[in-house]
Amino acid sequence: MLNRRHIRAKVMQILYAQTSNNSEETLNSELQQNFENMYSLHLLFLSLLLKLRQRAEDRQEKAKQKFRPTQEDAHPNIRFIENALLVHLTESESLASKLKLYKMDCWEHDGEYVELNFQEMIQSKLYQSYMNSTKNTFNKDKLFIVDLFKEIIAPNEKLYDYLEDKIDLNQYLVKHPASTFLVRASGESMINAGIFPDDILVVDRSLKAEDGKVIIAVVDNELT
Repeated sequence: MLNRRHIRAKVMQILYAQTSNNSEETLNSELQQNFENMYSLHLLFLSLLLKLRQRAEDRQEKAKQKFRPTQEDAHPNIRFIENALLVHLTESESLASKLKLYKMDCWEHDGEYVELNFQEMIQSKLYQSYMNSTKNTFNKDKLFIVDLFKEIIAPNEKLYDYLEDKIDLNQYLVKHPASTFLVRASGESMINAGIFPDDILVVDRSLKAEDGKVIIAVVDNELT
């Protein structure tokens, strides 16, 4: 995973390259696409929270169906299941329609990552403290979910590796598959344009070369 310093440096490189080589219309289009990608990620994490609540419900239902359930099995602590914010999200028709529209169903096929986060959550001091608390307010429930994301979900390296693997680069980078190929950059002549040695470039041969744009040309049978 990249640390914050690397991310900030890469963002500045991309911003410089974009403002140097793209029209305002292109920049606005790409910015809008980035907003869409961020919103999709936002919905993905909301759907994960809903799956964690569902996993807790399933766990307690199975415990009740034991041949000889314990007192705890028969009368479980349902504080997490009744978390006011999670209940609100679960019952939200607007959220449900957005999750359907954006096809946020990956957890149905990759439930092991829900289980991974669920087990880490129930073993955490954060969760145990919340479950043992006697004060129930919407604000306290909301703060718990915020802390759950910051302390359990966000730092989970396996989850982020999974999300990186799920990203379809063709969806974001390739608009004309039949005319697009990849090439690895060499040398340092294009550093000022945000292109560094060993960067992988997406090249679309269907685009028209224009003044002020970065292009790849064939000179003496070599790409330059």
